[in-house]
Amino acid sequence: MFKGAIAPASGASAGVLLVISSFVLTNPGGVLFSHTDCRLGQALGNFTVWDPNSVVASPYLGSETGTVDIWSVTPSGWISLWTGTNVTDGNVTAYIVGFENWTVFSRSNVSEPGLGGQSPCSSSVVGYHSLNPVVVGERSGGIGAWTIASGLVSDIGLPTGLNGSDLCEQVENSTNSSCGVGAQFDMNFVGASGEIDTCGTVLGQTLHIRSDAWPVTAPFRWGHRTYTVPLDTAGPDSQFYSNGSTSWYNYSFPANGGIWQYENVTQVSSTGAGLVFSYAPCPTSP
Repeated sequence: MFKGAIAPASGASAGVLLVISSFVLTNPGGVLFSHTDCRLGQALGNFTVWDPNSVVASPYLGSETGTVDIWSVTPSGWISLWTGTNVTDGNVTAYIVGFENWTVFSRSNVSEPGLGGQSPCSSSVVGYHSLNPVVVGERSGGIGAWTIASGLVSDIGLPTGLNGSDLCEQVENSTNSSCGVGAQFDMNFVGASGEIDTCGTVLGQTLHIRSDAWPVTAPFRWGHRTYTVPLDTAGPDSQFYSNGSTSWYNYSFPANGGIWQYENVTQVSSTGAGLVFSYAPCPTSP
């Protein structure tokens, strides 16, 4: 029967077949021709987030120097900030830390009729810079540099973000209401992207890395649940607030100093900036 249906036919049979095919292709309820989109839902609330523009780790026994450039377009005009980075001997430092206003929205997957690419939500919530009558996502209470960890032989087991309460204590006239939570990110060494070995050498080595702006998340409590909220800088208010960042990092490793495995967290996980390290001393002769 099926082979007979697609064979050349004439008269009413051919007409019925064409009508059925047209119905299936244009029917909005046709399951075979649907796709998934991510749809923005209701606003759940606003909150304040301490957000660094870069976090830099230096190799143990070595050092890092570089620059971080950020630029923002706001209703009050351009804001441009620049800072040099200088981190030594296994320290981890956050640069250009300020608090921002975020609005959190729910979002959900919706099945749409018709052909199209699959674009499911990557999370059930998302954060956008808030549209505030006084400040539209602009940074306040900036701290140029903030040490996260010191003297690390390897970047394993690092804190996963900033402590908002500790940062607020450094800002004059800060209050609990404006204090904010710390942005979360991952600067932990997981697996090597490459290796630097200076054992037995009389000259050190250097690495040069460039990195663009990197994403962060922040914890947001709504009802009886805490959500991990990713920031989307291309949100509905992006015409009022545009933020960009570029960083250059120069890492130095001393002669006959050891073996450093490094991971480029910008390339591997897109949740960090520059390199993180795992160190081992030079092997001793028997």
